[in-house]
Amino acid sequence: MMKKCKLIFTINLLKCLFCLFLYFIFFFFSFECFAQNASVAINSNGFSGDNSAMLDISSTNQGMLIPRVALTNTTSSFPITNPANSLLVYDSATTGDITPGFYYWDSSKWVRLATGNSGGWSTSGNAGTDTSSNFIGTTDAQSWVMKTDNIERMKISKTGNVGIGTSNPASSAILDVSSTTKGLRMPNMNTNQRDAISSPSTGLQIYNTDCNEVNYYNGSCWLPISVPLGDPGLITTDVTVFCANTSHTYTITNVPNATKYVWTVPAGASVTSGQGTTSATVLFGNISGDICVRASNLCEISPTSCIEVSVNPLADTPGGITGLNTVYPKQASVTYSIAGSGSYTWTVPSGVTIMSGQGTNTIIVDFACSAISGNISVAASNGCGLGSASSLAVTVTTLIANAGANVNTSICPNATTIGPVTGSGGTTPYTYSWSPSSAISGSSTIVNPLPLCANSSATYTVTVTDNKGCTATSSMNFTFGATASPTTLTLNYTGGPLNWTVPANVNSLSIKVWGAGGGGQYPSGQGPGGGGG
Repeated sequence: MMKKCKLIFTINLLKCLFCLFLYFIFFFFSFECFAQNASVAINSNGFSGDNSAMLDISSTNQGMLIPRVALTNTTSSFPITNPANSLLVYDSATTGDITPGFYYWDSSKWVRLATGNSGGWSTSGNAGTDTSSNFIGTTDAQSWVMKTDNIERMKISKTGNVGIGTSNPASSAILDVSSTTKGLRMPNMNTNQRDAISSPSTGLQIYNTDCNEVNYYNGSCWLPISVPLGDPGLITTDVTVFCANTSHTYTITNVPNATKYVWTVPAGASVTSGQGTTSATVLFGNISGDICVRASNLCEISPTSCIEVSVNPLADTPGGITGLNTVYPKQASVTYSIAGSGSYTWTVPSGVTIMSGQGTNTIIVDFACSAISGNISVAASNGCGLGSASSLAVTVTTLIANAGANVNTSICPNATTIGPVTGSGGTTPYTYSWSPSSAISGSSTIVNPLPLCANSSATYTVTVTDNKGCTATSSMNFTFGATASPTTLTLNYTGGPLNWTVPANVNSLSIKVWGAGGGGQYPSGQGPGGGGG
């Protein structure tokens, strides 16, 4: 029985040894591990390892799996005890400042190897960045340092203070620039370029090359950082309370280095003289406000100096005037009025008399025969004088006479008439009178001038009087031209009838007849002025 058991044990042991042998044969032939010249090669092609590598692993369809551990933070070696420098692991946990990825030990901490999604920035430029997640800087409470030639040039501290030329920017300065051999150069520009800056922010600074000084923007204008132009000082004038529509002069003392002065005035007022100088004259409307002035030169503008003035306005314009707008000469007791109370000044056309009410809101007027058409106006008054006036246009139906056109004739005046005379306006009925009355005859509107000698003339004037006693005159000129000069006409009568044509304007005709024996005589019963044949 003992022999049988030994035999079975021996057979089983041999089987185990055989299986172990086959396992090693399979392992080495499958992976073809080679160790030549202290270089270990692991591959599937049987090639030797590269002499420069202690371990040469190659494959076309498999990778190398680094040990995976769960690190706790970058400063703790746990869960590895006493890790060797350059020990490489793959972290599989997210905790503290650790996220999954490859890390190596550098004697005191785990250092993450860069990966494709680590957020690295290319030195040749980057694209597709997102400002909410892509940035250059730190994600912990550490400062960010920039170096050149391995020397720190700029630092942004963990609290956001920027230092240039200093490794320890002052905590009270957002920007701390330090140097013992260099300065800070701000943008250089001329005045026109400075003024072209769109919407400058308060505190913005530039160096003005026109003025060779630093300018800053105070929120409303550019000022030099150096001592600016002085305040123009107190503005002097005669009075500060006055009536509208008056002029007043304002003066300041000269400001050193100023080349001009700009005066500003209330709405409705205007600088009539002195703009640009130390003394300005202002014509005011009826609005109170401030008179201000500031000095300036090419580079600077001084503070503004002001003086407050109070303008007492003129009285308001009255409302519309009620009353007749058409009247006749010599019309009396015509009333004109406006609504309201107070002191009012009325003006009327020539020939119109205010009989009562001047100074009130109602007047009574009389129109004389000489009254003319025009405006009846009224203006309210106060301590500053008259305000603007309201007006009513009034038409006077003036009496007019018309004696007719001038006459120029050589016909006997006894057959000539003047007229008819026409009259208009005023009040009817009319009466007529002529001058010279001794030289005419006839009715009042149509008259006959008395005979005149040839080549003479006379002027006749008619006076028309209306029912109110108003008169109007008109004149015309009557001229009696020259009569025809006497002429002699000799005919050789043959016994036949003769027909005579008497020229116009011939007043008399004489005919003499001579027989064959001579001796002239008038025809029987005819003489000068007669006629016959």
